[in-house]
Amino acid sequence: MFRIIKRILGYFFLIFLFAGSFFYFDYVNSPNGQLVPPPVKMLFPSQYGLVCEGNVCVDNPNRIKEAVEAYKTGIDDLARLGVSLKYYNPRFVFCEGSACFNEFNAVSGRENARTRGGNYSFFGAFAAPDSWKREVVLHELIHQAQYQRFPVKAFFMPDWVIEGMAYHHSKSDPIKTPKDLQPAREKYNAWAGEMSLSEALDGIDVWSKDNVKYDWRRVF
Repeated sequence: MFRIIKRILGYFFLIFLFAGSFFYFDYVNSPNGQLVPPPVKMLFPSQYGLVCEGNVCVDNPNRIKEAVEAYKTGIDDLARLGVSLKYYNPRFVFCEGSACFNEFNAVSGRENARTRGGNYSFFGAFAAPDSWKREVVLHELIHQAQYQRFPVKAFFMPDWVIEGMAYHHSKSDPIKTPKDLQPAREKYNAWAGEMSLSEALDGIDVWSKDNVKYDWRRVF
């Protein structure tokens, strides 16, 4: 039993090391690079002026209850789709101000759409100012379910699977889908049909390898 536990911990350490290395070296060399990349900041939110309750953090302490409620609603919405987070509930940062957003946002946004939220796989997710919406939180939690179900494969899934799934099952307004992701959403819609999120995750091995690319900065 000890040997099995040791092996499992070893796998998690290697995954964490692999992901962390890519995060750091990819981010510090990017145009928006900083000394400490946003995924790492997720580990030490209080150092960046945030107040946390459990896994939920905010830059305005007066809105912590609102953020906690939004997070709980997202977890409940995920459960209604037949999916639970396999290993842990992720940290979620809710930004009210631009300073918080700039600290935790690693990209400049998508074509024809401002950034509404973002996901850093095992490190957590964030919601942008004015985007504490039900569909945004659920979108990011669906990404968390993908990463927890497929710890390595999720990094290499094509956009039509990983983003198409999150947009489709969060039922966000198609008009707000970034222009460059609209084909991904349409392709996923055609593939999934009436399939539930749970069924889609179970059948994900059918996904195409077309246009597979590594991208840790999943942005809504």
